[in-house]
Amino acid sequence: LATAEVNKLSNPSNIDGSELETFYNSSKAKYMQFKLDDIYVAFTLSDAPQPAGEPRILTKAEARQKIVKLLDQIHAGADFKQLAVENSDDNSRKQNGYFETLSPADTNIPDVVRNAIFKLQAGEVTGIIEQPAGFYLFKAEEVKVKPFSEVRDQVYTEYKQQRLFNQMEDLKRQNKAQIIPELLKKDEPKK
Repeated sequence: LATAEVNKLSNPSNIDGSELETFYNSSKAKYMQFKLDDIYVAFTLSDAPQPAGEPRILTKAEARQKIVKLLDQIHAGADFKQLAVENSDDNSRKQNGYFETLSPADTNIPDVVRNAIFKLQAGEVTGIIEQPAGFYLFKAEEVKVKPFSEVRDQVYTEYKQQRLFNQMEDLKRQNKAQIIPELLKKDEPKK
């Protein structure tokens, strides 16, 4: 019976569009998307000889020096995309600086990167972000909220989950369990 009640609560038949839009409007930050460009400067921590004929990978100190100079150039007005094409050690070099479009709902983003990029406004650049094998600079090319029409199914699912959670919390508040010590006493065997 309890399972049937939970199923009923988690699959309501009476959610209307205005409830979903209200929920969407109250939590738009979840539906933000950030179109990012990046500059990545790789480094190696190894002292081993590097393969002949391959581009030389910088030491950490050299990479830090390079990324600092690039950030200084950006602050002085240099074109971020052009610097990415000329200097980046990742695919953004081949994609005119483009890195990826990310959303706060994405789960595979390192915390240090997440904390930097999701604070950006369009046109802003992060500070230098160190990762295990290189340094990054990110620029938010575009920051926007996904339209309700694109995220309606996601909103519906999240709304149902939030509504179920709220209803379960209400049930917990209304139904406090009590322990009555007298009922816990064992019956004494009859003699």
